[in-house]
Amino acid sequence: MRGSKPGFFVAHKLKYILLLFIVAICGCEGCFKQTKTPPDWTTYLSDQKGTVLSPTPEKQLIVFIKPGTSREAFNTFLDTGIVKHKDSALKIISVCGSCDSTLLMLEGSGVEAFINGEVAKGGSSSKTKAILSGENNFLYFTTNKRISFDVLPKDFTGNKEYSNYSYQDSITLAVFDTGIKPELFQGYMASNITDACIPGATNGWNFFSWTNNWKDDNIGLHGTIVSRFIIDEVEQYKKTKVNILPVKIFNEEGLADLYTILCGFAYASHSGADMINASFGFYESKNKFRQGDPISDTTTSALLKNFVSSYLTQKNILLICAAGNKSDDDSTIRNLDEINFFPASLAASLPNIIPVTTVGNPGNGRMVSPNQNFSASVVQLGVDADHIDSSHFGFINPINPGSNFTIAGSSFAAPIAAGKMAAYFSVYKEFLKRPDTTITASIRDSIFNRLFSIPANAFLQTDPALLKSICGGKVILRGNEVAAKIKGRKFIRGFEDRGLRIIRR
Repeated sequence: MRGSKPGFFVAHKLKYILLLFIVAICGCEGCFKQTKTPPDWTTYLSDQKGTVLSPTPEKQLIVFIKPGTSREAFNTFLDTGIVKHKDSALKIISVCGSCDSTLLMLEGSGVEAFINGEVAKGGSSSKTKAILSGENNFLYFTTNKRISFDVLPKDFTGNKEYSNYSYQDSITLAVFDTGIKPELFQGYMASNITDACIPGATNGWNFFSWTNNWKDDNIGLHGTIVSRFIIDEVEQYKKTKVNILPVKIFNEEGLADLYTILCGFAYASHSGADMINASFGFYESKNKFRQGDPISDTTTSALLKNFVSSYLTQKNILLICAAGNKSDDDSTIRNLDEINFFPASLAASLPNIIPVTTVGNPGNGRMVSPNQNFSASVVQLGVDADHIDSSHFGFINPINPGSNFTIAGSSFAAPIAAGKMAAYFSVYKEFLKRPDTTITASIRDSIFNRLFSIPANAFLQTDPALLKSICGGKVILRGNEVAAKIKGRKFIRGFEDRGLRIIRR
């Protein structure tokens, strides 16, 4: 430009270079953030021990880190997927510790945003609340779930006298419930467990107080009743000594959550349990939903399935569980081909899962209790009730056998089956104790075939009337001792277990 001063061009050139530098800095701001090392996951860790039940478990996220996932990869997932650089967006409120440090429970605003985002993206919510179950390259995840039953009215007669038996074998059976009253189980308690993953948990554990005080504080003694059903079968056959390992995952009000149950599974696995009794469960739709409407895609709990497979199936631990009862949410669906009831529904893919329901003969052949679930592809066993009427298939209360009130529900059928199978563990244990062998559907069938072949005191039979509701129509008979107890007795309809919420009739 004619007549301009030479310094004018120099000044404008410097301003132009400075402007380019500022633009470059601003444009690369994301680059600096991407190369920033994310905080370690322990930054968000709470010092809480023991279970804290949330009134909104659907806002909590359980994660199970996949094998091979590095610490750095998990830190990055938390930073970019959950925290997103927002203060107080994440709190890791529990870690299963030395039992499994890769099982964690998360909560906070960032967790809620992640759950809602995954539900919107994957169409996995129900019509009422977000039910999330999925996985990514680093981990499995699911929303936490509350599991509960109402309290049984007190019905307890006192201590029990024992006879000394000479047993041929022994096993450890973990009972996941409200705890037990030890005076009812003298000589049948697990002790001195050397490989327990929780310090001090050498004869059981209370996941609420995080102590070894596992005594039953439930007013109806739900865990004690369940355990007594098991031991009564053991005493009837006098074959295998059963050592009960109390895993207290329900509080005195009958409340638990999925996270606590999972941690309990890891503890039982580390403690050498051969069998687990699980008289609980929760419903979950087989459908995924998008904007409140079901879509063709179906779902199962990926985290639950993989966790159970890792700690129970791969260790050949049998999980005897309740098949479930009528749901208060939808009492018309009892067929487990149409709805999931976990952990029972895992039996379709995990052969160590043995779901149990109650059966009876009202006069036209055996049928499943009209208040309980069934499925020829899921439910493995039916247990004959002690007493039935038009809609109530009940059992004698084992801690008050003189009572005329009966108790009913698949949560009580399960421990009867567990006791029967535990009593004869020696006849099939070779299938589960083979080195480098994991239980398969074929091995499960072989176990049942051995139980069918017991020549004396036979309790396992096949009933063609049950073929459409129980796999193979397999039914467990209660036995002569029970028949003798109820002969001539007049029973009053007692306690009906509805969806594992027990109410008095």
